[in-house]
Amino acid sequence: MAIANSIGPFSVPIISHYATCECLSDKKKYPSFLRTIPSDYYQSRALAEMVKHFGWTWVGAIRKDDDYGNSGMAAFTEIAVQLGICLEYSLPYSRTYSKDRVLRIIEQIKISTSRVIVGFLDTWDLESLLHIFFEHNITGNQWVGTEAWIFDRELANLDKYNILQGAIGLAIPKAKISHYATCECLSDKKKYPSFLRTIPSDYYQSRALAEMVKHFGWTWVGAIRRDDDYGNSGMAAFTEIAVQLGICLEYSLPYFRTYSKDRVLRIIEQIKISTSRVIVGFLDTWDLESLLHIFFEHNITGYQWVGTEAWIFDPELANLDKYNILQGAIGLAIPKAKVTGLQDFILDVKPLKSVGSAIFPEFWRALFDCEYTMQNNSKVNGNGENTSMSCSKPDTVQAIIGQTSSSPSIAISATVGPLHIPVVSHFATCACLSDKKKYPSFFRTVSSDYYQSRALAKLVRHFGWTWVSHFATCACLSDRRKYPSFFRTVPNDYYQSRALAKLVQYFGWTWVGALCSDNDYGNNGINEFIIAAKEEGICVEYTKAFFRTDPREKILKVVEVIKSSTSKVIVAFVAYSDIGVLLKEMALQNMTGFQWIGSASLRVQSKLPPRHQEGCAERKANLLF
Repeated sequence: MAIANSIGPFSVPIISHYATCECLSDKKKYPSFLRTIPSDYYQSRALAEMVKHFGWTWVGAIRKDDDYGNSGMAAFTEIAVQLGICLEYSLPYSRTYSKDRVLRIIEQIKISTSRVIVGFLDTWDLESLLHIFFEHNITGNQWVGTEAWIFDRELANLDKYNILQGAIGLAIPKAKISHYATCECLSDKKKYPSFLRTIPSDYYQSRALAEMVKHFGWTWVGAIRRDDDYGNSGMAAFTEIAVQLGICLEYSLPYFRTYSKDRVLRIIEQIKISTSRVIVGFLDTWDLESLLHIFFEHNITGYQWVGTEAWIFDPELANLDKYNILQGAIGLAIPKAKVTGLQDFILDVKPLKSVGSAIFPEFWRALFDCEYTMQNNSKVNGNGENTSMSCSKPDTVQAIIGQTSSSPSIAISATVGPLHIPVVSHFATCACLSDKKKYPSFFRTVSSDYYQSRALAKLVRHFGWTWVSHFATCACLSDRRKYPSFFRTVPNDYYQSRALAKLVQYFGWTWVGALCSDNDYGNNGINEFIIAAKEEGICVEYTKAFFRTDPREKILKVVEVIKSSTSKVIVAFVAYSDIGVLLKEMALQNMTGFQWIGSASLRVQSKLPPRHQEGCAERKANLLF
């Protein structure tokens, strides 16, 4: 919603694979928002139809206490009433709830008589509930789930006590449509039956490059390839075709930007002693960018480069080539083509070929807002009827094919930022991109590197690799049984929290408030602080969690709690990117005179305040580290 609000006025389309909130269907508010997943409204209808199909008319429900859970459950409740389904209870839940509040929820479920629970939750909330349900022996319920958790394998592995055994729900099909995956191996339909792409594979690109080289009469060439599947398989195909066309390869050298200096120097030496003046580069932008400086240092210029789609049309790389190393390069680029007739084809695809079960037509009607009609077309052998199904729905469905640049997000943002063109990335995780001064128009739908550290630690423990992090502070990563090869150069949240409590106690501040980012970092950190604070005799007046993408109303509620409190000391386990939103609102209400105690993530706060926060941080909102 935040991204759609920000870039909507520019009419830049946003395509989401996971945003299901029904509010985003409002074309007046979000005219350029599109998605590839049904909204909560249609999912709620589908869930209600599913519950009705199995004859479960007396059910309970648990929802995530946010827009996703509340709006989805509201739609489900409305449809359930229409279908004659009675809701015994509908309980909000969040993993940040206090223990007393969670116990009230557990008590409500224990005294209920319904044995079916509809869960409008996400994986993290349900994961925290599993342990609580086991502790209170709440088992034997039939769960009905949304796409947010029903097909999560990790959650299934964590469910050691079979709390969710037999759960049913909605899942997202795992079809892949790639714009940039070019490996020839992916053409194997036996191994990858659901993989599709809109770009030629390396086999065809290699043929095209070889034909191009032949066309210009270059029969004595060298080659540099990226040392991975992309480079090796692509160059192998090129070499095979080059031989057929009478092109001789003087050398074919692997390269990767992480190579040692000695290994790179051997590559440079090989190029310098060669006699060919044409270089075919099966590389990507990052590798070639690192090579530019090395080529200049060794005066390797005047070569004719032939490039693949991975770098040949990258404007940022061209800007970095100040010494004209790549001047005159030719190669293959990806055209921005429109596939004529694709929209009609997609709209004509029937989602169901079999009419053997009555639940499926009802399911698809609910999920896609379709009305199916049965038509008798012909007799088959005089015995059965050949039936077909057609779907009628408003002509508002559109098939949109988009593509993104293959350049790094940093380069894209730096290039289009001055033009105020928003950049939305699903993959760029660098924390530097959170700097709104440098990249004001950059947005992402993926967490930054900090949150991925835990997942990476799980991955590398299998192989005995050593993982060293400078920023991952979660105390859970100290578990040597789970993460034996994980190391860090920063104290974990447990020690930071205790240090903050000691600091507060040292100055005699025994009546404080606490704020945290509404994520694992903030919630875990502040929970550790509260435990340590009690041991030190410190009383916490309030604890509030928020996130920078929360609605303004929620931020204002946090501000109101701070304003009405009597404590003047605020302990903040808040990320740098979140604190700015709060300071802005506090400045607007002239709230000053607070003593701030900050965690390690706020060490960059020395850059504060931005201009729009001048009323708050400039008035000595001290940050101690």
